[in-house]
Amino acid sequence: MKQRKIQSPPKYDNITPEIAKRVVKAVMDKHDKVNHPIHYNSHPAHCPCGRRIECIDITRHMDFNIGNVIKYLWRATYKNGVEDLKKAQWYLNDAIKMSNGSKVQ
Repeated sequence: MKQRKIQSPPKYDNITPEIAKRVVKAVMDKHDKVNHPIHYNSHPAHCPCGRRIECIDITRHMDFNIGNVIKYLWRATYKNGVEDLKKAQWYLNDAIKMSNGSKVQ
């Protein structure tokens, strides 16, 4: 049996920030920004069939405030960081205020 030569990974030492920006833009342009934005489907969660779970798969079954809490927590790492955490906090506080001690759905 003939042995295959293992190739070394490519070197990317010559990639400039401008080239990196163009590559990122090309990848972003190929994503469906309306139906499947990256910040909602970048989470590593998968269903048993192997399909990536998107935020909307979960939040569409929740009430508005709680769904928004989950949405902003979900995307914080991938989009606006602390700003999204503050938005999640705002919706959580509103859900607590609106519940008036009753069970939150």
